[in-house]
Amino acid sequence: LGPGLAAAIILGASTELFVGFTANGILLLYYASPLATLWEVLRLRRSDSIHPPMALANTLNGTLWVLYGWAKRDLFITAPNALGAGFGLVQLALVAAFPRS
Repeated sequence: LGPGLAAAIILGASTELFVGFTANGILLLYYASPLATLWEVLRLRRSDSIHPPMALANTLNGTLWVLYGWAKRDLFITAPNALGAGFGLVQLALVAAFPRS
């Protein structure tokens, strides 16, 4: 959010670019927020703090938006959602590796 926003301001970018960077920053925070418990999951070797249906929904959501962004050739849609789908896959992998108790 910070570097992209600063670049948009410094370069005198359009309102569309400014809003795009801001929205993508917020989207990445949304996708990455469940990973805040990553160290707890690894330390306790239990995935109790991860909600599997939400991880699956985030993965599917990100993947579908990636496909749409790719079809539209829009990097503002594709890039953050690819990261979001990846974050969702990490969560699902943690649930598979460290079952809930």
